[in-house]
Amino acid sequence: MTQPAFDANDAVEARAAAKARTPDGITRSVAHATFHLERTYGAPPARVWKALTDPVAKAQWFGVACDQVEIFECGMDVRPGGRERLKGRFGGPIIATFDAIYYDVIQNERLVYCYEMHLDDRKISVSVATVQLKADGKRTCSW
Repeated sequence: MTQPAFDANDAVEARAAAKARTPDGITRSVAHATFHLERTYGAPPARVWKALTDPVAKAQWFGVACDQVEIFECGMDVRPGGRERLKGRFGGPIIATFDAIYYDVIQNERLVYCYEMHLDDRKISVSVATVQLKADGKRTCSW
């Protein structure tokens, strides 16, 4: 099998297309970081799983608890390839958007998803998250 020849015009066109998508005055940066959280919940894995994956249960803890919340979009489809989106104003004038895609979903054990965070039209981060759950008696440990 032969490889297609490299065409320098393709690279020039790709750079021009990327520049056209980036508004004037906006610079992109890359910062790689890793952090690790461990938590113990006074509930069995099935209840913690529900808090993470059921839209009604998650709405009780995900976001800001205040009278000034205005939700524009909200949807959750927890399955491999499924999406989650939450967009709204959370006590201020800025519109925040959480947009996720699920990759690994093992009920009561593990979630792996990638998500973007936007403030108004500005992307502030792209992350990969892994949540693992393990029973510890009547409690659940997550990491």
